[in-house]
Order: sequence, then C-alpha cells, then structure tokens
Amino acid sequence: MTDLSPRVPVYRLMKPLSDCTNIDDVLKTINGDFAVEKRDTFFLLRNGDYRKVRDHQAIVREDDEMDLSVMKDRYGIVQFAESVAFVDDIISQNKATFYTGACVDGGKKLIVILKGIDHVDLGNGDKFEQFITVSSSHDGTGAMVAMCTPIHNVSQTVFTPFSGKGVLKIKHAALAKRRLATARLVLGDMTSYWSDFSSAVKRLSQVTITDQEAKDYFAMLYPGDKTRVINTREKLFNIYHLHGMCVKLPSCRGTLFGAFMAVLQHADYYKLVKLKGPRASARTDIDIKLEARLTGSAAKDKLSAYGMALKLARL
Repeated sequence: MTDLSPRVPVYRLMKPLSDCTNIDDVLKTINGDFAVEKRDTFFLLRNGDYRKVRDHQAIVREDDEMDLSVMKDRYGIVQFAESVAFVDDIISQNKATFYTGACVDGGKKLIVILKGIDHVDLGNGDKFEQFITVSSSHDGTGAMVAMCTPIHNVSQTVFTPFSGKGVLKIKHAALAKRRLATARLVLGDMTSYWSDFSSAVKRLSQVTITDQEAKDYFAMLYPGDKTRVINTREKLFNIYHLHGMCVKLPSCRGTLFGAFMAVLQHADYYKLVKLKGPRASARTDIDIKLEARLTGSAAKDKLSAYGMALKLARL
C-alpha cells in the first residue's frame, strides 16, 4: 500500500511548464522527447534455443532500449510528439497555457496539464480554476485523452471526470491528420463540460445539510461494516466537520459542496493505494500518486462523490 500523503497537490508532483512555448519544449522539459519502435520478442525453449513470439512485438524506447509494453503486430506506433501536437493550436489561440507535465512509468504515459482562462467564483476568494489534462501512451490504449480537470484553489485538490462527460478520447491514427480539428474538438468539449461543472458546484454550495445528512452521504459512497470502511467514513466526516482545508469556507460549511470537497481531499491526500501488477514494486511513488488521483481508485472516488452529490441535489 502507498500512502498518498504528505499533502502535495497533483500539479506539484510534475515539472512546471510555464516557460514552455510549444509542445517540443514541453517534451524536452519532462524527458518525453524520445521515439519508440517495435521489436520482435522471443521466449526460451527447454533446449536452450529461443523462439519468436508470434503476432506480438515489444514497444521499446530507442534511446535507452527500455521495453514499455508488448502489443500485437498490427499495433501502429504514434510518437508522443505527434499525438499531442494539437496542443500547440490550443496555446496559439490563447485559450490555455502550459502548466505542468510528466512522463510516467519510464515513458509509458505522457501527461500535460494546461491552465485554462476561466474560473468559477464561490465567494470569499474560494474558487475552482479551469484546467485541461491531456495524456497519451505507449501502453496499448491507442488513444489521446483530454479531460477537463478543475482544481480548487484553497485545497488544491483536482476533480477528474476520467470517464463519461468531460472526457474526450481520440484514436492515435486520426490525430496527425486532424490536428486543427482535434484542437477545436477538445476546446469545444472541455468548454461545454466546464459550463455544466461551474453551474453544478455553485448549486451544491447552496444546498445545506445537517451533520447526519453528511454522514448519510459518506455512507452511500462507502457502504458496509468492515473496519476499513467505517474508518474511511469517520475520516471523511472529520475532514468535513473539523480539520479539513475547507471547513472555514462559507461555501463548504454545512453544505453538500463541503461534503463533496471532503471526498476530494481524502482521495488526493489520505487514501491508501494498493499496488498491482508484475512491475508494481518498480514504480515510483510519484507515478503511483499521479495514476491514482487522475485515473485510478482515487479518481473513481471523486467521480462517485460528484455523481451522488448531483443526485441528492437533483441536478
């Protein structure tokens, strides 16, 4: 198990990109300016000879020859520089600026976070700011993913709608030929989701709840009577009612929005993450935290909390 604490925001786990002017600068800054190629793979026979694995090849970095994944022969490689080139068109339209980024798991995945130009004001300096997270990979997912990922300025927690509305996936094969169209599509989808999210959090901040209703909300998200689940609910209520980063904010005090924000803080800063897979022990803490908060178990908790809050508020 890996502890997501100490309380370091997602964007501080990555390299700052404020000095970058284009995607080439970004890739150099985060050590993502490498190419990959396909190579045959072999297995060892009992007699000591090697035999080629049929229909599969390894995806290998050209610079250090690290193997990133094993894919079927028909898998087509799209280099990082190609798959996220459309981001330059977003930047050139002054719709966003480069913020932070990282190359994860030795180069399997690329993450670039852009800071948008909008925010939703909840009063008293409390706000969500607009961010867009763009990712691509060499692990066989075969798609570029763009997500609208709002960040709360006080708690520095990030909300990630890693599936459904607010997430746009485009197959790698279509990206190079449709660069400008991709930029427009991403901006349109992210703007639409941002409008819905802004309206929703404003409404949630106006829905008052009792302490018991807050406990009921946490119980709906984490049902059961196992000790770990009970402890999680108690921790969430403690964050919501006593020691969370947002307890003094008018938008969070005694509101459904405050209960939702407690889940975000718990997911980003307190949740334990179980390592899985044959290479789990080789992963860095930063790689684990980024995956958990953006697309893994912590992100799922946030999405469930948001959906439940909208349901309770009848939005």
